[in-house]
Amino acid sequence: MIFTIEAILADGYAAGLLAIAAGLDRLARHVAVRPGHHPIGGLPCRPEHDARENVRTPPPWPHSEAGRFHRCLALVLVVLAASLTLVQAIRHPARPDLVLAAGTLAATGLTGWLLARRLRATPAGFPGPGREHEQPASPERTKDLGDSFS
Repeated sequence: MIFTIEAILADGYAAGLLAIAAGLDRLARHVAVRPGHHPIGGLPCRPEHDARENVRTPPPWPHSEAGRFHRCLALVLVVLAASLTLVQAIRHPARPDLVLAAGTLAATGLTGWLLARRLRATPAGFPGPGREHEQPASPERTKDLGDSFS
């Protein structure tokens, strides 16, 4: 099998985009970890130093959306890789180039499917209209509000 140089470069570039997308997904998993669960995120109580634990709840937004942002960027790269591979397959319809493009498209499809599944599984923490910086209401406060938002 003899591949054209353009097909090798295009599919290699698409594979590089898929690798970057996988890296962004890994970064999304790392960013989505709550600060208290991260080894350096919380301040533990040290009795030997008589220090107190600093308890702070993370802001609900936009920090909670960082994982979704990275996963969306990764999906954009997957779509770009698929588009590049399809254009290369149309430009070079020789059998060896089509076999190479089919392998790249299979990897692109699998990566896109996995990333889309993870994106759908990531909960959205968008604030409601006019409630950008409010903390969630406590049950007692909710009882007092009644139907004032209707």
